[in-house]
Amino acid sequence: MLNNITKSILIIIQGLCFAIAGGTLIFMLFYQLDTLTMRLWDESRNAANALEMYYNHNYIVKHYLGKPDMWELKPPFLVWTQQISLHLFGINEFAIRLPSVLAIVALAVALFGVAKKHSQYVFIGFLVVLNLALNPGIFGAHIARFGDHDALLCLFSFGSIYAFYRWSLKPDSLKWSAWFWVFLAFAWLTKSIVALFFGPAWIIYLLLSKKLFIFIKNRTFWIGFAGFLIIPALYYLWHEILTPGYLNEVWNHELFNRYAGNRPEYHTDHSQFFIYFQSIWGRLGNWYFLLPLCIVLSFRKTANAHFMRYLLLCSVCTLLVISYGPKNFWYDAVVLVLLILLNVLALSEIFSLLKNRIYQWIFVVVVLIITLAFNLKNYSTIKKSNVFDVNIEQDDTMYKLAYLLRDETFYKENDSINLLYNDMEAPLRFYIIKLQKEQKKVIREWMHPKPKDLTLSTYYTNDTAIVAMAKSIGYTAKDIDYQCYKLKKEIK
Repeated sequence: MLNNITKSILIIIQGLCFAIAGGTLIFMLFYQLDTLTMRLWDESRNAANALEMYYNHNYIVKHYLGKPDMWELKPPFLVWTQQISLHLFGINEFAIRLPSVLAIVALAVALFGVAKKHSQYVFIGFLVVLNLALNPGIFGAHIARFGDHDALLCLFSFGSIYAFYRWSLKPDSLKWSAWFWVFLAFAWLTKSIVALFFGPAWIIYLLLSKKLFIFIKNRTFWIGFAGFLIIPALYYLWHEILTPGYLNEVWNHELFNRYAGNRPEYHTDHSQFFIYFQSIWGRLGNWYFLLPLCIVLSFRKTANAHFMRYLLLCSVCTLLVISYGPKNFWYDAVVLVLLILLNVLALSEIFSLLKNRIYQWIFVVVVLIITLAFNLKNYSTIKKSNVFDVNIEQDDTMYKLAYLLRDETFYKENDSINLLYNDMEAPLRFYIIKLQKEQKKVIREWMHPKPKDLTLSTYYTNDTAIVAMAKSIGYTAKDIDYQCYKLKKEIK
């Protein structure tokens, strides 16, 4: 009788945990997902690429301003998913960001499965999902709620990291070998060479575990490696045939030259080498205090010590790798995922050490209270990062103009618009194409003003030759709603 009651209580508790963790994740992902306009850099460029692909049906060569895009050189897997989403949900921000959202959902499911398997506790699985859902780094700019590459990269990179670990335990395993190379290939098709940033960690891990030569002599390794090379190579060669010069641009602007800072536009400030190690504490949220405990527990003789050491190795090596190259705060996204998993595994080890059932329940209650307190603070941090709400006063003029172009009342009142902007301001490009194709609006870009047309300019163009040219033909800059620049005919 008591056993049945206990089982019923456990089922109810698990149901509540599922509702809390799953509900929090869904809320954090979907709440006002389409509120913000497209953001610089990669999201808006990807959106413009996807929208041009939507109309021109060229699924190999990404286009921008109607021409092959030789600036955004990454392979097109993300853009493929976005243009499919555009067909399903229409031309809007939700469709552009949905692939990233679904990638985080899939990542949460994967983390739940891995945490449950290695801890043997469903509770730990729910905890890792909850901590993922309220992580300030993952839910800040450029990752979970945006159309950048990094959400998909997190999914595929975590898949390759875990598959490699399972494969290393059984080097003859065809299953985990296949999964590793598949995840790695998709990671490359998502964000190019970044897929290999974990390579040094894998080599060191194999050396430490004395399995490097076992892998090298394994036929499965070479078959998978050949397959991995063929998939990206076919794409690059096909692209080069269609747009000669593409491979040269990839080499100079996407691969090693960019990483090493060998070109002026990608200069790396090595005095900031440890910036990722310094920022990881804040981006991990309030759980950073568990990291020293993770290090200690990974060197104890526990069930998960080996796996925890592997996660630590991957995290530290990857931070060192990205520290050498260009600095963008969201490059640590995959490391955050590994550290979130590492933290909950440390909690599961503590739980296992408590043999008394009463102590275990007390521990669970304490962890839940701390989790609630920490994650409420994390939510406050995420909310302040302006990923949910529009803040017109703080947004750049370019974004204000994007809101204006998106405003139905505005574009219905203006059939013809002159738009003066920098061609790197990709957030505007998305709305320009949408207005031209869906609303059949006449938008004359750059310097083709007509006297009766409304003429708008952005911040980047306000102090440049473009505005000087506008003034030379009788237009002057005036401040308007959304603080864009309205160029009106001067009254003399």
